[in-house]
Amino acid sequence: MSWRNNINEDSLLRLELPIPFEEACERLKSACFAKEFNVVGSFDLQKEMSDCGEPIVRRVSVFEVLEPVRSRKMLEAEMGFSCVLPMQISVSSSSDGKIAAVTALRPAALFDLFKVGKLVFDATKAEKAMVALFESLKTEGAGSES
Repeated sequence: MSWRNNINEDSLLRLELPIPFEEACERLKSACFAKEFNVVGSFDLQKEMSDCGEPIVRRVSVFEVLEPVRSRKMLEAEMGFSCVLPMQISVSSSSDGKIAAVTALRPAALFDLFKVGKLVFDATKAEKAMVALFESLKTEGAGSES
């Protein structure tokens, strides 16, 4: 069994927004700030793929985010979590550019990989925080409400 067999729709958070790609990227950054996620990096995956000689047609950017307090607790309990931090959230465009999709692996799916008993509470809290972040993207001025 390959790892790909374990990635399914239940493992993903995905939200389609009827807005342009650029607006979805800005909305995600604003929501992260409002929900106390730090955006520690981002990259244009479409450009990176093109630079590698394997161009893709649709636009996609990846944002690397973390919640500093939760991330510190995770790393103190198990340094192996360093290979999944910061978490990545992608923003991709539809082929016609009219819809943007925001996608991330569910935190609980990542936590399941490590089977660290004392962090079970963190899986639930991290999942709720990420879902709240995604929900806040549905409104214009995302994340500005508390």
